[in-house]
Amino acid sequence: MRLSDSDILIIAGQEGLCDDHWQARWLARLPTARLVKASAARPPDYDKWAGRIVAAVIEARLPAIAVAHGSGITALLHAAGQLPEGKLAGAFLVAAEDPQCRGFTGEADKPECDGADADAKAAAALPLKPLPFPSLLVASSNSPYCSLEQAKVFASAWGAKLVEAGDSGHIDDQSGHGPWPEGLMRFGAFLKTLS
Repeated sequence: MRLSDSDILIIAGQEGLCDDHWQARWLARLPTARLVKASAARPPDYDKWAGRIVAAVIEARLPAIAVAHGSGITALLHAAGQLPEGKLAGAFLVAAEDPQCRGFTGEADKPECDGADADAKAAAALPLKPLPFPSLLVASSNSPYCSLEQAKVFASAWGAKLVEAGDSGHIDDQSGHGPWPEGLMRFGAFLKTLS
């Protein structure tokens, strides 16, 4: 599949996008890309957010490809079972967040992934079942929000191919991934695997 043959749905994390984030750059650069707005609620209302994703997939004129980052992945997972069969051609997932991780609750100075706030964990409970569309998960070995070991568990449960990105933090503008040309190349390679 080529970029021009798909509608790219950018699903940013709850914090949204700053101009330097790679998703914002892709949104500006890829002609068929559009943003699916995040939940404004704290903790996020994943049911409403999932509803926005489902609506965006239904509205897509071409096969939809999701490009989700951080908590945007969680929202996409909540939407997965509600999507019309075959409308979402694939998902490019970057930097999943583990609700068990202390960094998930804003304690980034404590990256050990073993004690998040109970309300945040309940709100973001990640479905651990195979996704009904092809997916690829890019994971960092030193993310403050998800250990590489847990990312491997997620990828296996979702049926996603895992790409280890080395010491890349949260794979965002704060970790030096503003333009992220390697990600765009990886995304292009992922698209070629889709029919």
